[in-house]
Amino acid sequence: LGLVTKVAVETTCNRGYEPVRVYSGTYMTGLAMPGVSISLLVLPEDEALRSELLALADQSAQCPGWVNQTWIEDAGCTDESSMGPAVQVEPASDATWEKAIASAYRNVVADEPQVTLLDQLMGDGDCGQVLLSGATAINEAAQATQLPLNDPAAALARISSLVEDAMGGTSGIIYCLFLDGLAQQLRSLHVADNAALSSQLWGQAMLGALDTLYQYTTARPGHRTLIDALQPFASALAQGGSLVQALDAADKGAAATAHMQPKRGRAVYVQQKESTADAGAAGLVSVLRGIVSALQ
Repeated sequence: LGLVTKVAVETTCNRGYEPVRVYSGTYMTGLAMPGVSISLLVLPEDEALRSELLALADQSAQCPGWVNQTWIEDAGCTDESSMGPAVQVEPASDATWEKAIASAYRNVVADEPQVTLLDQLMGDGDCGQVLLSGATAINEAAQATQLPLNDPAAALARISSLVEDAMGGTSGIIYCLFLDGLAQQLRSLHVADNAALSSQLWGQAMLGALDTLYQYTTARPGHRTLIDALQPFASALAQGGSLVQALDAADKGAAATAHMQPKRGRAVYVQQKESTADAGAAGLVSVLRGIVSALQ
């Protein structure tokens, strides 16, 4: 809802209007109401009438359909100069990254029907297509040499941005937050190039990224999500395991979701099918299998 509000305000401004009050929340809704409703009130040019209407709108109210809170000025800073100079990152090729991305993409293409089927049985049926959209965007960017693949942290940050634009649903948000956290972990470890990375270091960074992810979601291992595959993979690498051992741990974690009680997402409201693995976990294993295959 916050994102919708942001876009609505920006669109209004771009069309030459100046919003002076923005109210966002649940006013009148229903289970059969998809999407959102946006209303605009054009204030009169007469200053006295304008002030009167704003004063009335600012009055605190708790009636059905209009729950108004105390109005305050937006204290947020929109001056981008306060963030310091932007870091310029140039696209660069890297054969290992490109091979891994292409392999992951081919795996997702091949496994998309099965991932979609799993989500149709226990979710809203779009997990496979959402994952394929993200994989396609990343693969196309890699083929067009649009990613800074010589800098792991910068590459992951750029990939996260692509995922944010290309993927929807809860899984898209989780991937985006995790990749952002992983990029931050690599920066904190002062990893400047691919040569400085080992499998164990990747695992440690992934565990740190999971800790970042856990600040934004209550999903944890055992909740029947893609985290049930991601956590074992990261832990195995961090403990010195090989890529094959880590992939096996992720595969077992995904398979175990078939016997877990759903605690997140639409699967909570759907009658569980016996031996049906979580689509998000299965999709992640497809990605990881492609990457591991390329790196062997």
